[in-house]
Amino acid sequence: MSLLVLKYLPRGPRSRTLRLLDAFLEAVPPTPEETVDLAADPPRVLDTAIVRAYMERNYAGADLSPEDSALLREADRFTEQLQMADTVVLATPMYNFSLPAAVKGWFDAVMQKGKTWTAKNGVYRGLLEGKRAAILMTAARPYDGPLTDWDHALPLVRHCFEFMGFREIRTVRVDGLATSPERAEERLRAAEGECRKIAREWFEAVPRQEVRSGGA
Repeated sequence: MSLLVLKYLPRGPRSRTLRLLDAFLEAVPPTPEETVDLAADPPRVLDTAIVRAYMERNYAGADLSPEDSALLREADRFTEQLQMADTVVLATPMYNFSLPAAVKGWFDAVMQKGKTWTAKNGVYRGLLEGKRAAILMTAARPYDGPLTDWDHALPLVRHCFEFMGFREIRTVRVDGLATSPERAEERLRAAEGECRKIAREWFEAVPRQEVRSGGA
């Protein structure tokens, strides 16, 4: 079993989202693992040249020049990492009601026709069947009740993984951290427990002795 860790944690050690990720990883036994730090090395924006090369290769089936192939090298690397992983854990805060640009950029890179999804006669099918993802997210304000529709981050991530064929998606979101600071620590500790629970269920693991607390 292999694990792909996707993280966008620009606040570094001060990140409250990092606490959730650390709790998850504490409960994972020694496992083949790859980490993608989207804050330190954000994906390229899909500019005109990249989109043209992608459409020519993935839709028209054209052979690309070395120069055009190079334009897709980063997206292909991200996609290959995703294809190789059995489990994905994504740790990110919510920004302005949605995903940080770097996280959305990663999804734009890996949601490739013929690699992670396909379509026939207007019917879409994900090609990454059998995989699972844990989404660990924090937000400054609460997004429940009348503000549920303001959350465009968690539904988008779930839909993207489902579209690519993931069989199981678990979420841990801690919101209202700025609007209810007196309850922030209590809620974070409860969320850490939920992260450990998911990891143990998936990996049938005994917690690690060492705690990974690095990250960006």
